[in-house]
Amino acid sequence: MPRLRPVLLSLTLLLIVIGWGVGVRATATGSGTETNKMMTDTGALLLQWQSRVARTKDFWNRVLDAQAKEQRERGAVARYDKKRAEFRAQCRDKIRRANRDTKFPTIQRCFRGEITQERALLLAQTGYLHDAPGIPSDVRQALGKKIGALTDALGTVVSAVDAGVYTGRDDLLEARNNLRDRYRNIVWEGWTQLRIERLLTWVDFLLLEARDQASDARDPSPWNTATQCLLTAEASLYDARARVIAGTGASLPTIATSLQECAARMKFAILPMSASGATMSNSSLH
Repeated sequence: MPRLRPVLLSLTLLLIVIGWGVGVRATATGSGTETNKMMTDTGALLLQWQSRVARTKDFWNRVLDAQAKEQRERGAVARYDKKRAEFRAQCRDKIRRANRDTKFPTIQRCFRGEITQERALLLAQTGYLHDAPGIPSDVRQALGKKIGALTDALGTVVSAVDAGVYTGRDDLLEARNNLRDRYRNIVWEGWTQLRIERLLTWVDFLLLEARDQASDARDPSPWNTATQCLLTAEASLYDARARVIAGTGASLPTIATSLQECAARMKFAILPMSASGATMSNSSLH
């Protein structure tokens, strides 16, 4: 099973990141209108497959090359989350203990410290963004600009704190809300679109593999079942991308659950029989 090992590895990597047997049948007695529609549909399908091939060019090699960097990125985010939680807990305790004269300076130092940590993470993520595989260049560049704008805004706020611009809690609240509404929300939407684009590339990669495997399999039905699952997930991802672009939001957890199911079906297609030769039970798909 040497050819299938990369597929199993790709499914494993997909689950860390979180995912044709469609035939067009013609009838000899079909009308001219039905024949024209069939030809149109066939052309659309060919364009879809060509788009998938183009999107996934060198994708697998780039995924393998980027593994070490992505592990460092995940580690950096995990350390940031832990450090931020600890810092916030310390700040809450300091603010609770502060008196009337020291409370605002304490709040201001905590505010400055938190956005300084955030800025450092964003600068580190810029390098990851440059090399992350499976992302169209226009999406990568757009998010880079958004991150740059947020990074600059955070630096401006830090400088304002150091210069004594803010004189009360209302000033800090206004600055925080401004960062959220004008910069952070936009960056978050950008990261969401980036995740969607990358998942789309993964789905295209697996669809191409499922198509090739189905053409060689004695029984292509498991691969066709996996393909249908991937096509449904692909449609959901395109819908989610449209919602993000329109600014109406999208729910990735639901799509991630669907992709996990597709990955399970791909594994079932690869390993349809247990070591004893018995067919795998449906429970193995969950």
